[in-house]
Amino acid sequence: LAGTKRRLTLFGGNWSASLTPSALGVDALEEVIGNSFTFYFYVTGDTTVYTKGPCFVFRVLEEVPQTTSPDSNAGVTTPYPTLLWPQFTSSYPARLRVEVKQVDELIWSSDTLDVSTTQITVPDSLENVTYWWALFVYDNFNNMTRSREAYFVVDTDTTQ
Repeated sequence: LAGTKRRLTLFGGNWSASLTPSALGVDALEEVIGNSFTFYFYVTGDTTVYTKGPCFVFRVLEEVPQTTSPDSNAGVTTPYPTLLWPQFTSSYPARLRVEVKQVDELIWSSDTLDVSTTQITVPDSLENVTYWWALFVYDNFNNMTRSREAYFVVDTDTTQ
């Protein structure tokens, strides 16, 4: 791409140009995500060379992870609930994080999960109250997407 001239268009006070994979010398834009670019430009008739950079191409994580159970204020009869979710698939390297909260207080989390993981048991004993949990997906540049909150109630009192 070095030395390639592109025409820029002034639109709404911003200069813009379309960069295609072929213009960048790659098969897909995914290949340039996270790489640093410096743009050099000039105005016709002006000998000054202007620079803009570093600039980056960012990935927008459109897929939203889902939670399976517990959910919908389900009662859990163990202080060590097992959290379940469908396997998350993506075209990019990713990792998972699970958080369990009581209102807005973080009670427990795990961020060492491989993307192929579909369940985890909370190793810390939870009290008999309402909690919510969420599944987070991070790519290799720390872009993040998150599931909706899944609420559950720990109730280890089994007496009727």
